[in-house]
Amino acid sequence: MKKILALLLALVMVFALASCNSTDPTKKQDETKATDAQPTDKATEGDEDPTDSPTLPDDDPTDSPTLPDDEPVDLGGYEFIMGDWWSAAEEEEEEPDTAWDSLQRDYHDALELSMNFTFKQIGLQNRGNYQDVLIDALINKDNICSAFQMKVEQFIPLASQGLLVDLSQYLDLDDPMWNDLISDYFTIDGKVYASRPDLDQPRLGVFFNKTLFEKAGIDPELPYDLQEAGEWDWAHFEELCQKLTKDTNNDGITDLFALNANDCDLMQFGVYSNGAVFVGKDENGVFYDGTTDPAFQEGLEWAVSLVNKGYIAEFGHGQAWDKAYTDFREGQCAMMISQTWIIEAYLGDMDNFGYVMIPQGTAANAHVCTNMYPTPIAIPATLPEEEIEKVAEVLQNWYGTLDKIEDAKIMGITFRDSYYSQFCDERSVDETVTRMITEDECALYDYRYMIPNYPYDKIVVPVANQSQTAAAAIEEQRPVAEAAIDVVNELMGN
Repeated sequence: MKKILALLLALVMVFALASCNSTDPTKKQDETKATDAQPTDKATEGDEDPTDSPTLPDDDPTDSPTLPDDEPVDLGGYEFIMGDWWSAAEEEEEEPDTAWDSLQRDYHDALELSMNFTFKQIGLQNRGNYQDVLIDALINKDNICSAFQMKVEQFIPLASQGLLVDLSQYLDLDDPMWNDLISDYFTIDGKVYASRPDLDQPRLGVFFNKTLFEKAGIDPELPYDLQEAGEWDWAHFEELCQKLTKDTNNDGITDLFALNANDCDLMQFGVYSNGAVFVGKDENGVFYDGTTDPAFQEGLEWAVSLVNKGYIAEFGHGQAWDKAYTDFREGQCAMMISQTWIIEAYLGDMDNFGYVMIPQGTAANAHVCTNMYPTPIAIPATLPEEEIEKVAEVLQNWYGTLDKIEDAKIMGITFRDSYYSQFCDERSVDETVTRMITEDECALYDYRYMIPNYPYDKIVVPVANQSQTAAAAIEEQRPVAEAAIDVVNELMGN
C-alpha cells in the first residue's frame, strides 16, 4: 500500500511543480494559524487607529470565558496536536494583539483546563517534505499528529487507501460551525473525509484602482453599484476596459492598460465567470470532465479576447511572475484579476483599491462568483478508536468561537472584522467578501485540484499565449484529462 500511495503522491507533486506560479492557492492565503478568524476593528474615519482593540464592557468578559453548556468530557490529559505545512516546528505562544485575541485565548485556556487536554499546532514541513512526513506517519502509525490541515491535492491518495476517518461518524457536522459546502466537497459515497470549521476564504476576484477610475471620469463606486444591481457582467466589464485603456500621449502605444493578470488567473477568470469548471462532481459523487461544457470553451475564448482587444498587455517571456501585482500597485493598470492573498504581500501601501467578484458570463448557469480552494481538517484513520473520539471532542469544542463566546456578541464581533483591516473600503467586505463566503451560489468549487496528473497547465498555458486555440487545447488534452479522472473514480469506487 505504501508504494501505491507514494506513487499517487508523486504524481501530485509533479503536477504541482508544473503548475503556474500565479495559481498556487496556498501561497500566503493560509499561512496563518488555523483557528477561527481573528477579527480586528473596522476601519474608522478620523484620528483613531483602526487597529486599536475594541472597547470592552465594564464587566470585563475575559474574566469569565463562556464554555460549552454540556458537562465537559474528561480527556485524561490528552495532548492534541494539529499538523499543518506552515507553522513553526513547535508551537510558539503569542501575546494577544486585541481584546478578541484575549477572549479566544482565555476561552481556549479554560477549555483545556475543563476538558483536561492540551492543544498545540506544529508545522510538519519542519521535519522534511510535508507529504513524505505525512505518508510515513500514516503508514507506520507514528501518530505524530491528532488531526491535520490537508491540501486538496492529498485527498484522493489518502482517502482511496482508507487513511482518513469518516468525520460524519464522530463529529456533529450538522452544527453550523462546520462548513456544509466543504463537507460536501470532500464527501465520497456518503463518507465525509474532511471539513472545515466556519467560513471558507475568498480567492479570485477583480481589484480596481479608484484613483485611476476617477481620472478616467468613471465613478469609483460603479463596480460595486453594478454588482449590487445584478448587472456586473461581461458586457459592463468590457465597457470599463474600453474607457480605462489609454494612449496618453497619442503615439499609438498603450500607456495605461485597463487590466492585468497572470496568464493562468486570466484563463480561470474566463472559465469560472461563465459558470464552468475543469472537473466537476455529480450528485452520485462521480467526477466528470468539465471541459465538455460549451461554457468552458466560451470562457477561455472570452479571456483571450481581452488580450486581443488591447485591454491587457500580452504575456511576455522572461517577465517576473508577479508583474501583474507590481503593475497594479504602481498604477500601471486600472484593474487586476487575482487572489486575496496578494493584499498583504503587495498592496499593503495602497489605500485606494476596491474589490468585486468575478463578473457574470453569458452561459445560462453563470453568475458572479469566486473560486474556492478549501483547506480542511482531516483525522488519520490510523489512530486508535479511543483516540479518534478524543480528537473529535477537541475539534467540536475548540473551533467556532464566534458563536461559543457570548461576549463576542456584546463586543459586536463578526467574521467581517478580520477583513476590514485588509481592504480599503467597507463595501469590499460588506458587499463582496461577505457574499463570496456566505452565499452558496457565489462560491465555485472546482475538483481539478483533487485529480492527480490532471493536464491543467497543458490546457490553459497554450491558450493564454495563443499557441493553440481553446478548442484545440481542449481536444488535445481531453483523453489525458478523462484518463486521470477515470483513475480517481476507479480508486474511489465510483
